[in-house]
Amino acid sequence: MKLLIKCTILSASLLTIVLPKKTAIACGVYVLPGEYRFWLLQPDLTNQADLTPFFFSSTWLYKQNQYAAVEKWPELNVKEWASQFREKIRPKDIDELLMVIGPDDFFYNNQHLADTNSFMRALLKPQNHQLYQYMTISKRLERIAAQTDPWEEDEFPVTGVQALIDSTRALYHASRSKFLKQRTAYQLIRLSFFNKQPEKMDSVYNAVFAKSNTNTWVKSAALYQIAFSSTGPKRDYLFSKVFDRGDYNRTACLIHFNSPRLDSILPFAKTLHERNVLLAMKTFNYPGRSIQLLKKIYRSEPTYKDLPFLLLREINKVEDWLMTPKLTEFKEPAVYQSEREESGSYLDNARINYRNDKLYARQLYGFINQMIDEGKNRKTGLLNLYAAHLSLLLGNIELSSRHLDQAAQANGLSKKERMQIRIEQFLLQLEKGFDLNTENAFMRIMQTPDEKMGLYDPSIMKNQLILYTGKKLIRQGQKGKGLMLLSRTNRALGEGIFGYKKLFEIIGNIAEPKDYDLILRILDKKNKRPFERFISQRNFALPNEPYEPDPSRQSEYYNLYWNRSLLLDNKASWYIRNYQLREALAVLKQIPDHYWSEWPQDPYVGGNPFFLNIHHSHTWLKEDYARSLNKRQVIEGMLQLQELARKEPSKAAICYYQLGNAWFNMTWHGKNWLMVQQKWDNEDRYRELSDPARFHFFKDYYGCEQARKQYQRALQLTRDKKLAALCFLMTEECRDKMKEFLFYRKRKMSDWEGFYTRKSRFNKRLAKQQGIDQDYYTALVEECELYQSFVKQYGTWKNE
Repeated sequence: MKLLIKCTILSASLLTIVLPKKTAIACGVYVLPGEYRFWLLQPDLTNQADLTPFFFSSTWLYKQNQYAAVEKWPELNVKEWASQFREKIRPKDIDELLMVIGPDDFFYNNQHLADTNSFMRALLKPQNHQLYQYMTISKRLERIAAQTDPWEEDEFPVTGVQALIDSTRALYHASRSKFLKQRTAYQLIRLSFFNKQPEKMDSVYNAVFAKSNTNTWVKSAALYQIAFSSTGPKRDYLFSKVFDRGDYNRTACLIHFNSPRLDSILPFAKTLHERNVLLAMKTFNYPGRSIQLLKKIYRSEPTYKDLPFLLLREINKVEDWLMTPKLTEFKEPAVYQSEREESGSYLDNARINYRNDKLYARQLYGFINQMIDEGKNRKTGLLNLYAAHLSLLLGNIELSSRHLDQAAQANGLSKKERMQIRIEQFLLQLEKGFDLNTENAFMRIMQTPDEKMGLYDPSIMKNQLILYTGKKLIRQGQKGKGLMLLSRTNRALGEGIFGYKKLFEIIGNIAEPKDYDLILRILDKKNKRPFERFISQRNFALPNEPYEPDPSRQSEYYNLYWNRSLLLDNKASWYIRNYQLREALAVLKQIPDHYWSEWPQDPYVGGNPFFLNIHHSHTWLKEDYARSLNKRQVIEGMLQLQELARKEPSKAAICYYQLGNAWFNMTWHGKNWLMVQQKWDNEDRYRELSDPARFHFFKDYYGCEQARKQYQRALQLTRDKKLAALCFLMTEECRDKMKEFLFYRKRKMSDWEGFYTRKSRFNKRLAKQQGIDQDYYTALVEECELYQSFVKQYGTWKNE
């Protein structure tokens, strides 16, 4: 469909939807809320596809598509045109001529069009000459709408427009057809708009449409044009009248409605129903808590037609507020209202926000339950479905089950509602655990063909369900299965480097050896159950990335499929983080040699792990090129140093010093960080420090705790004054990193900027108390050449 024609022939203005204001930022890349906002209650459950963009607070629900809304008027228009002919005309031919074929094709190729288009053939028949005349007016108007004032003279009336007005008015008076009179009147209104003659627009509308009880969409379109050309609160009131008719540009009416000035619009309402429409339009445009407005509408008009939709949308908001931060690694909901009770950054008040949002969910459930009990709204099946879902969100499984049973027994359930009930039944099963019955119920949903689900976009629902189930399995202790299941969702999982967080980052953060063993067993299993086949598909399902890997660098895809070597590598990293080096080595020996020469192992693991220049800890120096070890060789070397320290006490101090260097190099501050986790980012320490489950690891990774212990042990054992001074310097360096780590962990994001590492490693008083040679210590701190000679002497030492 040609967008220009679509917008000019039958719409008064180009529909514009602005980009969502609230986005997450992944390494400077904007992430639209629709990519990660969580919901499991299908947002179009009430089957109002013409309001698609307003499911999520005036942003786009589906794939960033501002044209996702399915308007009713095009289909109505086709039906009304078809009713004007005795012969049967193909609907697609009518749609093609109205919406696709441009003015030039229409005027210069009409005989050729008649050969293939039944609508064109009918128009060219003599008895239909007035209908054909109207179509020529419409096509001429398309040209005007595309370029009303081509020379930008800004002089009205425009000669060409006035000539077409005269032709249209002549056809209006000549025709006796109500169908043609309504359409020519509508075109006269549009032409008067282009000619800057608002008084004539009003005159035509009042004469033809104002007192007419016609149910044609053309009346709505004419009123929309009047509203679009009006100003002030009257404009908003007229948009509400069009919106309430329900057959033309409802989405555009909501976009143009100026809800902040509701108080000045309300006096225009002539009836209680009109007032409720205005309150509803305010609610549509408001992304925050709207229960008070909904209660007002319900009290005065319990059967108001858009009330079920608005309740559904309110539940979707609650899902976002309560679930998005928990099920993804984005720390904030996708959309939240800045006018909420809490001020400042969402993260600064995250606990308060969550607590209040949960309280709001209870209030919303109470309101819906009241509606069910009072029985004033006939949509009891849908209301019970809402109540069941809210009860599940609030953790009341028994109450959710009762409401769901009542919903399932309701008469006249739509296909969407029946599918949602199946999903809710699975979710209740999942609360009891993921046994074979639950597994089979899950697969029945996944294997249901999209066209039989009855949903607008079944793919999104399935992917949301996969995300929820995977995270639920992880919380229930089935981490291996849960992590494998996450490979099948294309929902964005969190912020990573150059795009979204990759699954292997999450695996590396939470999986334990038994989980890796389970994953490998399932991957290797020959006779897999349907669920096991589903989760072991080689290539991962991926979100629509803001950053796409370079296809010419296949190495960048190394973590986007089930990579056995990478799984073993991650398993070994777990053992390293838990100081089980022998177990780590046993796993690393299962990885083929070529893996260590592939990206990212090369270049992010290498150099001399036992050498460290603290002033260049994150980069390779010339000493690194003399002895470059891969991950397996690093662990072998560390075990050799441990064994040497045990067998030869005289060499123990220098062994522990080098072990300290090896552990330091495996921190965020070192060059071999990939030894212990899958990514390094300058913002990592700011994003992740609040995770209590990883505090033990973070003390080593950011606070250099394990490295400090090795340096401290070397300091206790050595009799070498130079080595003692160097070890003391490094213990203080590690203490300084720990102070920095704890500072960041305890403070809000707004406090981080401005913290600078104190030079606590230069502590002469403490050095003197511990018997450190003051001359060596001072020289190490103040003289670069001496420091470099010390670290080279002790960092490159090898037992011969």
